[in-house]
Amino acid sequence: MKATFSLLILLALFSSDVRHLMMDLKGSQLQWEATKKFGQHNGEVGILEGIIDVKNDTIVGGKVKLNMNDIQVMDIKDESDKKKLVKELRSKELFHVSKYPTITFELIQMKKDSAIGVLSIKNKSKRIAIALKDYGRNANGQYFITSDWYYINRAFWNLEWKNWLLNGVVDDEFRIRFQVVSKE
Repeated sequence: MKATFSLLILLALFSSDVRHLMMDLKGSQLQWEATKKFGQHNGEVGILEGIIDVKNDTIVGGKVKLNMNDIQVMDIKDESDKKKLVKELRSKELFHVSKYPTITFELIQMKKDSAIGVLSIKNKSKRIAIALKDYGRNANGQYFITSDWYYINRAFWNLEWKNWLLNGVVDDEFRIRFQVVSKE
Protein backbone atom coordinates (compact mmCIF):
# COMPACT_ATOMS: atom_id res chain seq x y z
CA MET A 1 0.00 0.00 0.00
CA LYS A 2 2.80 2.38 0.96
CA ALA A 3 4.65 1.57 -2.32
CA THR A 4 1.52 2.24 -4.37
CA PHE A 5 1.02 5.61 -2.67
CA SER A 6 4.68 6.55 -3.26
CA LEU A 7 4.33 5.59 -6.92
CA LEU A 8 1.23 7.76 -7.28
CA ILE A 9 3.05 10.74 -5.73
CA LEU A 10 6.00 10.27 -8.10
CA LEU A 11 3.70 10.04 -11.10
CA ALA A 12 1.91 13.22 -10.04
CA LEU A 13 5.20 15.07 -9.61
CA PHE A 14 6.61 14.05 -12.98
CA SER A 15 3.49 14.00 -15.10
CA SER A 16 3.03 16.90 -17.41
CA ASP A 17 -0.21 18.43 -18.46
CA VAL A 18 1.48 20.08 -21.43
CA ARG A 19 -0.35 19.41 -24.69
CA HIS A 20 1.78 19.09 -27.82
CA LEU A 21 -0.33 20.44 -30.68
CA MET A 22 0.69 19.85 -34.27
CA MET A 23 1.10 22.93 -36.44
CA ASP A 24 -1.27 23.63 -39.28
CA LEU A 25 1.36 23.68 -42.03
CA LYS A 26 -0.93 25.40 -44.53
CA GLY A 27 -1.86 28.14 -42.08
CA SER A 28 1.73 28.67 -40.88
CA GLN A 29 4.49 30.45 -42.75
CA LEU A 30 7.97 31.92 -42.50
CA GLN A 31 8.79 34.96 -44.61
CA TRP A 32 12.28 36.25 -45.37
CA GLU A 33 13.64 39.47 -46.80
CA ALA A 34 17.22 40.27 -47.83
CA THR A 35 18.47 43.65 -48.92
CA LYS A 36 21.37 44.63 -51.11
CA LYS A 37 22.91 47.87 -52.35
CA PHE A 38 20.48 48.11 -55.27
CA GLY A 39 17.26 46.56 -54.01
CA GLN A 40 15.96 43.58 -52.13
CA HIS A 41 14.50 40.09 -52.47
CA ASN A 42 11.83 38.35 -50.44
CA GLY A 43 10.14 35.03 -50.18
CA GLU A 44 9.04 32.19 -47.96
CA VAL A 45 10.46 28.96 -46.56
CA GLY A 46 8.24 25.90 -46.19
CA ILE A 47 7.60 24.49 -42.76
CA LEU A 48 8.36 20.77 -42.63
CA GLU A 49 6.84 20.13 -39.21
CA GLY A 50 6.12 21.84 -35.95
CA ILE A 51 4.41 21.69 -32.59
CA ILE A 52 3.06 24.27 -30.20
CA ASP A 53 3.20 23.32 -26.53
CA VAL A 54 0.25 24.51 -24.43
CA LYS A 55 -0.25 24.28 -20.68
CA ASN A 56 -3.29 25.65 -18.87
CA ASP A 57 -4.48 27.34 -22.09
CA THR A 58 -1.14 29.21 -22.42
CA ILE A 59 1.60 28.69 -25.01
CA VAL A 60 4.71 27.54 -23.15
CA GLY A 61 6.98 26.20 -25.90
CA GLY A 62 7.23 24.51 -29.23
CA LYS A 63 9.45 23.63 -32.12
CA VAL A 64 9.43 24.35 -35.83
CA LYS A 65 11.53 22.70 -38.53
CA LEU A 66 11.97 24.59 -41.80
CA ASN A 67 12.45 22.78 -45.11
CA MET A 68 15.29 24.61 -46.87
CA ASN A 69 14.56 22.62 -50.03
CA ASP A 70 11.30 24.60 -50.10
CA ILE A 71 12.82 28.09 -50.14
CA GLN A 72 10.84 30.33 -52.45
CA VAL A 73 11.55 33.71 -54.01
CA MET A 74 8.40 35.79 -54.35
CA ASP A 75 9.55 39.09 -55.85
CA ILE A 76 11.23 37.86 -59.06
CA LYS A 77 8.82 37.26 -61.92
CA ASP A 78 11.27 35.83 -64.49
CA GLU A 79 11.45 32.06 -63.84
CA SER A 80 15.07 31.79 -64.98
CA ASP A 81 16.20 34.56 -62.60
CA LYS A 82 14.12 33.09 -59.78
CA LYS A 83 15.70 29.63 -60.24
CA LYS A 84 19.17 31.20 -60.28
CA LEU A 85 18.62 32.95 -56.93
CA VAL A 86 17.10 29.82 -55.34
CA LYS A 87 20.14 27.84 -56.52
CA GLU A 88 22.46 30.43 -54.93
CA LEU A 89 20.53 30.36 -51.66
CA ARG A 90 20.76 26.55 -51.54
CA SER A 91 24.48 26.56 -52.45
CA LYS A 92 27.38 25.50 -50.20
CA GLU A 93 28.30 29.14 -49.67
CA LEU A 94 24.98 30.04 -48.16
CA PHE A 95 22.58 27.51 -46.62
CA HIS A 96 24.35 24.39 -48.02
CA VAL A 97 20.98 22.67 -48.29
CA SER A 98 22.41 19.37 -49.58
CA LYS A 99 24.18 18.96 -46.21
CA TYR A 100 21.83 20.98 -43.95
CA PRO A 101 18.30 20.56 -45.35
CA THR A 102 16.54 21.98 -42.29
CA ILE A 103 16.68 24.90 -39.89
CA THR A 104 15.08 24.56 -36.47
CA PHE A 105 13.77 26.94 -33.87
CA GLU A 106 12.96 25.52 -30.46
CA LEU A 107 10.77 27.81 -28.38
CA ILE A 108 11.76 27.47 -24.73
CA GLN A 109 10.05 30.44 -23.09
CA MET A 110 7.26 32.87 -23.88
CA LYS A 111 7.44 36.35 -22.44
CA LYS A 112 4.90 39.14 -22.69
CA ASP A 113 6.47 40.59 -25.85
CA SER A 114 9.02 38.02 -27.04
CA ALA A 115 9.68 34.37 -27.75
CA ILE A 116 12.94 33.01 -26.33
CA GLY A 117 14.39 30.02 -28.10
CA VAL A 118 17.30 28.32 -29.79
CA LEU A 119 17.82 28.88 -33.51
CA SER A 120 19.92 26.23 -35.28
CA ILE A 121 21.34 26.87 -38.74
CA LYS A 122 24.06 24.67 -40.30
CA ASN A 123 24.71 22.84 -37.00
CA LYS A 124 25.32 26.13 -35.18
CA SER A 125 22.87 27.05 -32.43
CA LYS A 126 22.24 30.32 -30.66
CA ARG A 127 19.76 31.41 -28.02
CA ILE A 128 17.73 34.31 -29.39
CA ALA A 129 14.74 36.49 -28.47
CA ILE A 130 12.24 37.27 -31.21
CA ALA A 131 9.84 40.18 -30.69
CA LEU A 132 6.21 39.18 -30.97
CA LYS A 133 3.30 41.03 -32.53
CA ASP A 134 0.68 38.74 -30.98
CA TYR A 135 0.05 35.25 -29.63
CA GLY A 136 -2.66 33.29 -27.93
CA ARG A 137 -5.81 31.65 -29.18
CA ASN A 138 -7.79 32.84 -32.21
CA ALA A 139 -11.56 32.85 -32.78
CA ASN A 140 -11.34 29.33 -34.28
CA GLY A 141 -9.78 27.97 -31.08
CA GLN A 142 -6.34 27.55 -32.66
CA TYR A 143 -3.22 28.63 -30.80
CA PHE A 144 -1.01 31.01 -32.77
CA ILE A 145 2.22 33.01 -32.58
CA THR A 146 2.96 35.97 -34.86
CA SER A 147 6.45 37.44 -34.72
CA ASP A 148 7.86 40.77 -35.72
CA TRP A 149 10.90 40.91 -38.01
CA TYR A 150 14.04 39.29 -36.59
CA TYR A 151 17.44 40.18 -38.08
CA ILE A 152 19.98 37.41 -38.74
CA ASN A 153 23.66 38.23 -39.19
CA ARG A 154 24.95 36.24 -42.17
CA ALA A 155 28.56 36.15 -40.88
CA PHE A 156 27.63 34.60 -37.52
CA TRP A 157 25.91 31.70 -39.26
CA ASN A 158 28.60 31.41 -41.98
CA LEU A 159 26.13 32.37 -44.72
CA GLU A 160 28.56 34.30 -46.88
CA TRP A 161 29.17 34.35 -50.57
CA LYS A 162 32.77 33.53 -51.39
CA ASN A 163 32.38 35.56 -54.58
CA TRP A 164 34.00 38.91 -53.77
CA LEU A 165 31.63 40.61 -56.19
CA LEU A 166 28.60 39.59 -54.11
CA ASN A 167 30.10 40.13 -50.65
CA GLY A 168 29.69 43.81 -49.95
CA VAL A 169 26.77 44.09 -52.37
CA VAL A 170 24.42 41.97 -50.24
CA ASP A 171 23.78 43.42 -46.77
CA ASP A 172 25.25 41.64 -43.75
CA GLU A 173 21.83 40.91 -42.28
CA PHE A 174 18.61 39.48 -43.58
CA ARG A 175 15.36 39.28 -41.72
CA ILE A 176 12.63 36.73 -41.04
CA ARG A 177 9.18 36.73 -39.50
CA PHE A 178 6.72 33.97 -38.93
CA GLN A 179 3.17 33.10 -38.12
CA VAL A 180 2.48 29.63 -36.78
CA VAL A 181 -0.93 28.17 -36.01
CA SER A 182 -1.93 24.92 -34.33
CA LYS A 183 -4.26 22.44 -36.02
CA GLU A 184 -6.71 22.63 -33.11
